[in-house]
Amino acid sequence: MLAGFVPVREAPVPATRKHALVLVEMDHGHGLLQLTDHPRRAVQVHGGMRVLTAIRGSLWRLMFAAVRNDTFQPSKKQRLPSTASVEDDSAMITDHDIEQAQQAWGDGIVAIATAQLNGGDYIERARQHVETLYAYGISDVLFKPTLAAVEQFRPTFEQALSYFVGANNACPEDKGFAIKGWTKVRFENAGTILDESMALTMGNYFFTSPEGDEVKVEYTFGYVLDEAGAVRINLHHSSMPATPDA
Repeated sequence: MLAGFVPVREAPVPATRKHALVLVEMDHGHGLLQLTDHPRRAVQVHGGMRVLTAIRGSLWRLMFAAVRNDTFQPSKKQRLPSTASVEDDSAMITDHDIEQAQQAWGDGIVAIATAQLNGGDYIERARQHVETLYAYGISDVLFKPTLAAVEQFRPTFEQALSYFVGANNACPEDKGFAIKGWTKVRFENAGTILDESMALTMGNYFFTSPEGDEVKVEYTFGYVLDEAGAVRINLHHSSMPATPDA
């Protein structure tokens, strides 16, 4: 796509969390603005019209005069400035990121259960679940599983894996929460706190049994970003709802 574009001018690299822009042009006045260090993010420029192309949605914002979240017809005084900058929100966790992380976690539980039911390598599937979704090896992880009684807290990777499949004898009490035949997991967030590269959320998640019944469990999750910008769990507290007094 960029093969036919010719760089015209480049803005100086601004301060931290901002990145230089290059204006590139193509035949017939068409072109785009491209981040020099993030080539997948750009703003299309079609003649006198400038169109914001939100490649990553709300994760980035253009910060030059008169540009909005829609198209517009600029006057001569509103031509593209020679310097422009973009605020880099890629190091921020969004509500959408949390929704995706929760979907991946629920899908992972169902995948482990399905692999065990079908005679597949459910232990390896569980290992991938913990390796890709949790922050073990990246930071400390505070994990308090729902059904852990003797070893209540699971600060290590092997202890977390034990909770899900109970196969490595790291915590002998574990029976394997993820191999109970769950067919669906859904989340209902009660509240979320977003703080740049960290986030907290709590609510209820519901596990559907093989018989079709839903089991309600309470949760609190904490999330951080790894070096690649992927969302990782560094806090996971889970418990059964309290029973009202008779």
